[in-house]
Amino acid sequence: MTEDNCRVYACVNQKGGVGKSVTSTNLGIGLARNGEKVLIVDLDSQASQTVSLGWKEPDELLETIATQLTRVMENKPFDPRDGILSHAEGVFLMPSSIALSGVEMRLVNAMSRELTLKKYLAAMRPDYDAIVLDCPPTLGMMTINALAAADSVIVPVQPEYLSVIGMTQLFETIGLVKENINPNLRVEGALITLANMRTNLAKNTVEIIKGAYGGNVRVYPEPMNGWGMLESNVFPGIALNSYTGKKVYYDLSGAVFEIRNSGGTLVDTLTTDAQGKAQSKSLKLGSYTVTEKSAPYGYVRNTNTFTAKLEYGDQTASIVYTTTRVPERPQTGIIRVSKNNANNNMGDYALNGAVFEVRANQDIKRLDGTMIYSKGGLADTITTDAKGEAQTKELPLGAYTVTEKTAPYGYVLNTNSYTATLNYGGQEVSIVYNSVTVPEQPQVGTITITKLDKTTGARAQGDSTLNGAVFENHARL
Repeated sequence: MTEDNCRVYACVNQKGGVGKSVTSTNLGIGLARNGEKVLIVDLDSQASQTVSLGWKEPDELLETIATQLTRVMENKPFDPRDGILSHAEGVFLMPSSIALSGVEMRLVNAMSRELTLKKYLAAMRPDYDAIVLDCPPTLGMMTINALAAADSVIVPVQPEYLSVIGMTQLFETIGLVKENINPNLRVEGALITLANMRTNLAKNTVEIIKGAYGGNVRVYPEPMNGWGMLESNVFPGIALNSYTGKKVYYDLSGAVFEIRNSGGTLVDTLTTDAQGKAQSKSLKLGSYTVTEKSAPYGYVRNTNTFTAKLEYGDQTASIVYTTTRVPERPQTGIIRVSKNNANNNMGDYALNGAVFEVRANQDIKRLDGTMIYSKGGLADTITTDAKGEAQTKELPLGAYTVTEKTAPYGYVLNTNSYTATLNYGGQEVSIVYNSVTVPEQPQVGTITITKLDKTTGARAQGDSTLNGAVFENHARL
């Protein structure tokens, strides 16, 4: 591939929350699935794109777009590939961090300040078929750099008043860049996002956008709607893309999300269907946080907390969990067992030496369908330490039964069986055996000895008897 064959797309709108990052993600992954090599560049110092693609601590990354642009400004040599991250969906990412905010301030006084990003991307273009720029929600120096470097502009816009009123200034800025800096810049169109087309507000606003800008700018005819009927939808998965064409081992059902209001009160709990979709009941207007509490079977739980704002009646606020990935191998978890006594009293005996069997409570298979443990098969045997604690090895996800086979010395065997289910990667399930009691006195048993005739293998008969044999009993502790 050559520089001439690489197209650079900039997703731009100075209004936040209109779907720039989601649009960038979907455009990049869509092009990658079409066979193109794609680089997504996060140009927002909030690093939302970086976080949404799975890098939870962007400020800890050593190489980001901030460090690369700094080298360009200081006219220092740089390797344009430093810091490039590879994503499971087939795209590459140049991440961002909070340090980019300082770089943008320095750009104001830099030589050829509007062309700094273009100089960096010039070194990247020969390696890629497409580069997608996720721009910050401002018309500042970083956005000007993106417009100066881009071949095409996509304007995501939400059909609401505050989002639309800034479009005039945005298109004026694009026009100035095209006239003075980048004459080849082309506006691909305005993409209507987050549209609840059941409302008159959305319908009227879309018509206003088409009437005001449709003569000069393409307005994509099919708005990206809110994907649901009620106020909050949650999608664990890869942005808005389905897994069409990919080998999928697990569906996306069973993810559990908690929705809490600004005061921290739990207002709803959602569970996703097989397509990874869930929606809340009707909620009052306000700000809410959404947290994934349990991932779908076979996936890694997303520990990020997302915010959804409901600002007007009948609004649909959509949240996309973009870090869930189809694993290359089965995810695993651990089962922990704690053996306690009812009186919380250690008594005369420690709790070490209890032996537990962990058996599969279902057929557990590898990704290729071959069996790991058939139902009832032994998965692990564990023994407690002096505190009465033990844990299994890493076990494939699935349901297991835990049974005590040997009690600690001096205790009574607990004959109950307990079930533990591992639903997502990295999960730890704890089982507490709390019915064990410390006996008031040492438990006793009986040893029975039967002496047989060595020749016949039977008890003595006739005149020969086996009485009178003497045995000593020695304790062995």
